Amino acid sequence: MTGNGPSRVAQLRLVVRVPDVEALVRLLRDDLGMGELARFGTDGAEAVLLETGAATIEVGNQAHTDQIDGIEVGRPTSPQLRLALEVDDTAGLTAALAERPDVRVLGAPAVTPWGSLNSRLTLADGVQVTLFEERGDEERFV
Repeated sequence: MTGNGPSRVAQLRLVVRVPDVEALVRLLRDDLGMGELARFGTDGAEAVLLETGAATIEVGNQAHTDQIDGIEVGRPTSPQLRLALEVDDTAGLTAALAERPDVRVLGAPAVTPWGSLNSRLTLADGVQVTLFEERGDEERFV
């Protein structure tokens, strides 16, 4: 199906491989408020399923990635996959996460050309994340 028709996809699951599962889970669960749904694994394999609310997929080319990197960080920095999480308080959450030894702020909170407040962080094990806060009645997509 294309366009605005019904989707055949019932769930988006982003799978992130990291050497220290528990460190990233603690950050996502305890600091970002994601709900823990399940833990599974055997023979040394481990995984935790976290609930994040609504999900979308943003597919863009290199020019788009470079543009967003320029707005959020001031230079190209994105890996092929990056998390973007809508939050209620980008500035407050960025400041709180910056206190953690396993988090590095790449770009401080800044208002984007489309009116959201965005920051860029590197979480445990190098996972890049944009925190974004939709503000007011600005046009959501440009």
